[in-house]
Parts: sequence; C-alpha cells; structure tokens
Amino acid sequence: MSHDSHSVDLLSNILLCSGSTEEYAALVSCVKRDFPTTGLVAVGFSLGGNTVCKYLGENTDNQSGFIGCASLCQGYDFME
Repeated sequence: MSHDSHSVDLLSNILLCSGSTEEYAALVSCVKRDFPTTGLVAVGFSLGGNTVCKYLGENTDNQSGFIGCASLCQGYDFME
C-alpha cells in the first residue's frame, strides 16, 4: 500500500457508523474476559461520550461490571 492517502485501499464497506456500538462491545468483552474482577469505568469525549452512553443504555446487561460512566462534551443533536 502506498503512503499516498489517495491510494489507500478500503478494507471495509463501512467507513463510520456513529450509532453502532459493536466495536465498543467487543472491546468491553475482551477487557471483562482478561480482568473479570475489575470494576469498569466508561469515559467518553464527544462522539465517544455518545457511544458509551448508548452502549450502557441499549441493554441493562451491558451495565454488568461497570461502576461508573462519564460522558464529556457530547453533542446533543447529532443530526444538526
């Protein structure tokens, strides 16, 4: 692959989906597997704040293992 940004091959058919928490869920799953007795704290800034709040709110099972969450500077209306 060239270092020229105009010739970078796309490796996925999805560039960004701001409403998806699948990658974050995979990360949380790995951390819980590797550190099963550790309390987790989710911290997100901007779009990351939206992601952590959405993940924790999608299903109450997602909250298992979390002792806190901080969302900083998140947008209030992503569509505008």
